[in-house]
Amino acid sequence: MPPSGDEIGSSGVFIQDSDINSGTGNYNSFLRIQNNDNEQGFNTDTNNLENNKDGIWTHSLLISSLQQVEIDGVFYYEIRLDLNETNSKTGPDIALEQLQLYVGDAAVSAADLSNPLVETKVFDLLAANGGNGIDLVDHNSGSGSDDYVFLVPVDTVSAADGDYLTLYADFSGADGGFEEFRVKTNTGIAQLPTIHLEKDVSPTHVDEGSSAAVTYTYEVTNASTDGQPLTLTTFTDDNGTPALPGDDVDLLSGVDGLHPYGILHRRRHRR
Repeated sequence: MPPSGDEIGSSGVFIQDSDINSGTGNYNSFLRIQNNDNEQGFNTDTNNLENNKDGIWTHSLLISSLQQVEIDGVFYYEIRLDLNETNSKTGPDIALEQLQLYVGDAAVSAADLSNPLVETKVFDLLAANGGNGIDLVDHNSGSGSDDYVFLVPVDTVSAADGDYLTLYADFSGADGGFEEFRVKTNTGIAQLPTIHLEKDVSPTHVDEGSSAAVTYTYEVTNASTDGQPLTLTTFTDDNGTPALPGDDVDLLSGVDGLHPYGILHRRRHRR
């Protein structure tokens, strides 16, 4: 039987809802993008492109490093998507307007993916889905648990040794939280530690013309699978304005031998 979920056109690519914690196995984040409303980006080792979040979360990806899963005799690559949209469990309030996959013999270093001498497009969401994007729901509040998984047939990618996979994504309706793509890499490749963060607010609204105290609650869970303890060295709420560090709220202090996880001195804070 085919995989559960919905096939995107007749492309052989499936999309499924997911509630798998991103720390399960060796999931490697390879693309993180962030912007208000419209956001787009692709995985690359070059900084300051599109709406990419640079650093360890966005980088080139060797296809040979990816694990395969077998479903009814067909082998797939899993590409997992973690949405981070505020209080959007009852959405949809974000749409995947475009998803493209490219294969090439070099890591992409420029924003132009249309050069056939460098990259070959192997999947196009709009072409496969009748020109339509896909409405999405943030099933799992906060980062750390995936919301969707794309199953891409290995034969679709058809990679040679040393080839790279490049994913381009375009979203609309983003509220400023980041969206992140992950893949499961081969056992033995060192992975970054993983946490699961949930942020709740009470009350969820205040009537116009009135004032009320608003309480924010943060729950941080060690989601790594290697059993090793983690130390939080910084914990900051950017107040919904990532470009304005002046209004950030420092939630953590006092990391020392007696408090290896720090002192969460503002588990609840008022604004």
